[in-house]
Amino acid sequence: MKRREFLRKSCLFSGTSLATAFLSPDLEPSRASSVGPDDPRRTVVFIELAGGCDGLNMVVPHGLDDYYRQRPNLAIPPGDVVKLDHAVGFHPSLEGFRRLFDAGKMALVQGVGYPDPNRSHFRSRKIWHTARPEASAEGGFPDRKRLPELGMRLTDGALAENLAAIARIIAARKGVRVFHTSMGGFDTHAFQVVPENPARGIHARLLSALSAAVTAFLRDLTRRGREEHVLVVIFSEFGRRLAENGTFGTDHGTANPMFIIGKGAVPGLHGRHPGLSREERTPSGDLVHTVDFRHVYAGIFPGWTGIQVPCPPASTRGSGFGPVISFAA
Repeated sequence: MKRREFLRKSCLFSGTSLATAFLSPDLEPSRASSVGPDDPRRTVVFIELAGGCDGLNMVVPHGLDDYYRQRPNLAIPPGDVVKLDHAVGFHPSLEGFRRLFDAGKMALVQGVGYPDPNRSHFRSRKIWHTARPEASAEGGFPDRKRLPELGMRLTDGALAENLAAIARIIAARKGVRVFHTSMGGFDTHAFQVVPENPARGIHARLLSALSAAVTAFLRDLTRRGREEHVLVVIFSEFGRRLAENGTFGTDHGTANPMFIIGKGAVPGLHGRHPGLSREERTPSGDLVHTVDFRHVYAGIFPGWTGIQVPCPPASTRGSGFGPVISFAA
């Protein structure tokens, strides 16, 4: 597929300014006055895919030939991709995500990252946790709370167990507005896939567990009558390189997809795919981000919870990124 056609089919372009980009205009009038950012029931649950999840094998750009040229052993075959359209689709282990996408409960933001990306796990996680890419690693960070510490962090158990605990806390109405939990194992430098069967392997097992845990969490919230008040946000500190390495794995990269799940998400594809051709990548072969992650935070925090966070300057705001948060919930 040609690059221009790929972009046309894989993007939702929007001219909405960031001042209003996260407030959906199609909210239900009967509920608009009673549900808003100050509603104490509104909660955000962050799930961090620790280690640097391979977003290219998670949301597969099956419409781009460069993906298959650069990953002769790792690329998910077109016949195995759970296609969202003619350009991108999910890894076959994410069938649960496909059901959420089809049900209108998922906003999938493409090409998320930040300026001057850092490939250090520790450093990049700090950046995501503080929304401060400009802070120096040597000088520390401003005296402010990290985003996960605005609420409660649960990282000791398996993801499914942590999400079950979060559901119980939400149902108990303890006043916690932000949760953070994580799932490790995504630093797949070696044997990310099974040789000669790229749809199986370590990454496939991780994605299957993620999909099962998230869908079970949403069912639990529905049973407790709280699903419409919760957003699930899934991110990783960075993605992986386009080119596979010599050990059936991938090395640290940059831009990655980000997921916002829940009835409050504006469903569908958002943002512009970074592109995989040599001209579109950095000289070192990395993907160039097209959406600053702080744009997404700006919708989730002020838009959904009323919590203020740093936002990128206007000069860095790119086109092709529309609303991701709806106030219809």
